[in-house]
Amino acid sequence: MSFWRKISLLLLTALLLCAPAGCWSRREINEVAFVMALGLDFVPGGPYRVTVQVARAEAFSKEAGGSPREKGFEVYTAMGTTPAEAVRNLSRQLPRRLLLSHCRIILIDERLAVAGVEPVLDFFQRNHEFRETAWILVTRGEAHDLLKKEVNMQNIPAETISRLMKYSEETSRGHAVTIKDFLQNLITPGVDPVAASVEVLPGPAQGGKPKARLDGVAVFKGDRLVGWLDDKETRGFLWAVGEAGSGVIVVDAPGDRGKVAFEFLRARRKITPEIRDGRLMIRLEIDTEGILADLDNTRMASGRGITARELAGVIEGIEDNVEAAIKDEVRAALLKAQQEYLADIFGFGRAIRRRFPREWRTVAARWDEIYPFVEVQVEVDARLRESGFTRILRW
Repeated sequence: MSFWRKISLLLLTALLLCAPAGCWSRREINEVAFVMALGLDFVPGGPYRVTVQVARAEAFSKEAGGSPREKGFEVYTAMGTTPAEAVRNLSRQLPRRLLLSHCRIILIDERLAVAGVEPVLDFFQRNHEFRETAWILVTRGEAHDLLKKEVNMQNIPAETISRLMKYSEETSRGHAVTIKDFLQNLITPGVDPVAASVEVLPGPAQGGKPKARLDGVAVFKGDRLVGWLDDKETRGFLWAVGEAGSGVIVVDAPGDRGKVAFEFLRARRKITPEIRDGRLMIRLEIDTEGILADLDNTRMASGRGITARELAGVIEGIEDNVEAAIKDEVRAALLKAQQEYLADIFGFGRAIRRRFPREWRTVAARWDEIYPFVEVQVEVDARLRESGFTRILRW
């Protein structure tokens, strides 16, 4: 190829690259419906019911004369023999194309969860518009009822639930689970999945909005819902799986000195499978640090008449009581999961498979029978990072 021919080709390529590209895949905003949340309900003896919550941009648009007081969402419902068909049937009601890529909340009715969520999860996996980072929750009651109500302070209920999930780590009373997390635990040997649980509480009698509330954890055995963990059991579960972010534990101060609030700021856990006398067991170590958030004892709070030695004993006693409280929460979760639900939501089987792969192969087929009888040794180390007593002594 001649020199000038090469130059000509390079110039032509540059011109093509610089040419304005047409937005062939662009859609006008008034041509699409942004789905913020999707709910699936069980219909006995019938098809699936799908409900979507669609954001109304005009409700917040100054140009359209809207205001935040206007309802910020619309709700559409359709039926179908499969989740995919039900979603397709929504187009009969909507003059716009559903855009599912903005969906952050997936709500599953508890009756559907009891029957099994595998068909639903299969739909989410095959539909490439859904984000695997969307949160999955099981509703106490029908998902449709939750999505059609204005709840809490947000104008869009999906936004309310998103914020509840986001801030659940601040109290360690809820557990945010994505579709990706749920599917990963569902297909991994030696662990059962969980999901967040949400319910709607009635609003004030004088016309106030109802409130959405995270309500513990939904426990699954395989793809079927088998039960729930309450607030105490949920935090015990979070301690055991290393997901307790922060929160407050109220315990007695030693020597009849009233109550103290221990605010834990970080937590770590370590699961160590062991074989003792031919039996599998689990050593669960939990380590946490925190501060004293408040005291309800005037003498302790003021520091009057308290010696340094006495304070050292008080601090040690508080740490001991916090350790006992954490153990109590963990054991409550263990008792419910091991003895009642027979669901390995802690991943003990997975830990055994990783450390003792040969032994796991011999027990894997019988793990459901072995798991309820596996001894779990819980060890907790709680430390006060800052008590505030040092400042008291200087006063």
